[in-house]
Amino acid sequence: PAGGDGEDGRRFRLELFCVLGVKGGRFAQGKDGIQYVKITENSAMVARYVGNGVSLAIPAVTTIEGVQCSVDEIGDGAFFDSESLTSVTIPQSLKFIWRAFNKNPRIMVVYCETRREPENWSRNWNSGHPAYWNVKNGDVARDEKGTYYLKVQNWRATVTRGAEGAASLEIPAEMTISGVKCRVNEIGEGAFLGRSSLVNVVIPDTVRTIGDRAFWGCSALTGVVIPRRVTSIGDSAFYSCSSLTEAEIPYGANKIGKLAFAACSSLRRASIPISVISVGERVFAGCGSLSVYCEARSAPNEWSPDWNPDARPAIWGVSRRDLSSAGREEPIAATAAGAAEHLPLGWESLLKRNDVNNGGPRYRSRSWGM
Repeated sequence: PAGGDGEDGRRFRLELFCVLGVKGGRFAQGKDGIQYVKITENSAMVARYVGNGVSLAIPAVTTIEGVQCSVDEIGDGAFFDSESLTSVTIPQSLKFIWRAFNKNPRIMVVYCETRREPENWSRNWNSGHPAYWNVKNGDVARDEKGTYYLKVQNWRATVTRGAEGAASLEIPAEMTISGVKCRVNEIGEGAFLGRSSLVNVVIPDTVRTIGDRAFWGCSALTGVVIPRRVTSIGDSAFYSCSSLTEAEIPYGANKIGKLAFAACSSLRRASIPISVISVGERVFAGCGSLSVYCEARSAPNEWSPDWNPDARPAIWGVSRRDLSSAGREEPIAATAAGAAEHLPLGWESLLKRNDVNNGGPRYRSRSWGM
């Protein structure tokens, strides 16, 4: 393995360099808290981070024993025990990275200057930590509460990492980054992942995309309004938000990713407008108290057949006027005849038979999930 070019060979050399590097004087520690091992006469590897900074930008070059060396690699577990870091920036010159963030439970956001993930980087190098590409110097800003923003175009910004420890948080509609006012239009991948103390979050109307795992595991989250301009809700976006009771998808949204609301055990109602043409697999898996109200008369072809795997009650043909109130304590204000206009063919008799409830008809279904 020592002579191999694959991952096993690289791991052997990594262990060897960490031993011989320290014993042979090929080890150096920078002022930024990075410990380096010299791997050739002119190149070095980041072996460990022992600093206490909040943000870290790894340099493209460092000096070891008076020799300037390019920083070519980041070692296995280099950040595994960092308790303070919230963001790491990786230079474009980096040639290889091991599982540098392996076994670190603290969620960091990783900014990479290279345009895309290099093919020769280690598999699962970031161990699930959110990563962003083609990040230039000055593209990232952090507000006073600790939320990070990334400028993705001249006037647009993405929330990349939410503040920790806050029970209530209001995301601004605009953020100034390097002197440029940017409109916040996306909640990025894993931005609030695991924020167990977050109870309420206000998302501005400027947001159009809620990314994959954006609020994954926010177990205390009870209050969140999905803005009316949102068009896409990512995979596992609200996964395991076990205190969430309602999910009202705005009209204009067209995509709900797989597992988007899965394991939301307190979710009682969800409403889906007719604009949603794509729904992923197992969106409401593990939502044992849920009823879903849909404006469409039946599931569109683009919806996954397994979108409602637990066959929770799905009520079809709810009018747009009634969609926001359907399933709440007050019954829908509609006559049996008027309600029947919005139901699929053959449901009129069911409505007359089952939906007269103390003089106030309401939509009802037993378990017609798809």
